[in-house]
Amino acid sequence: MKRQFKIGNRVIGENCPAIIITIMTKLQKSLKSLKLLIPTTLEPHEFKQMAEAIRVAEKALVEVSYAVTEKEADSRVFRRSLFAVKDLKAGGHFTDQNARVIRPGFGMHPRFYKDIIVRRAAMDISRGTPLTWEMVSDEGNER
Repeated sequence: MKRQFKIGNRVIGENCPAIIITIMTKLQKSLKSLKLLIPTTLEPHEFKQMAEAIRVAEKALVEVSYAVTEKEADSRVFRRSLFAVKDLKAGGHFTDQNARVIRPGFGMHPRFYKDIIVRRAAMDISRGTPLTWEMVSDEGNER
């Protein structure tokens, strides 16, 4: 018979305590609060199953990192970015004619393209220049 665990008056599955224990220990929570999850009458084979379930849950909780790795650093230049493709005077509007998403990846991330198109240039920008936020004015965004 599979053991069912309760939290309050809700019945949860047999692996839920293992998952909750793993998450809480990863978050460095006090193990005193976990005593409610661990039944005091576990048979040795049931305790072994719970310990194995905790190890499986720990392996499932991988840490996610969005930082650029060493392996990605060299290939970063091959990504796309925002560039000025025509000369633009200070105060001029960015348009799809003078700002584009092209390679190499020396300019701003392409996700900012729509933010740039509604703004004005803060300085004179020559053709082929990778765009940065310093080149974009916050004033006079209305067209």
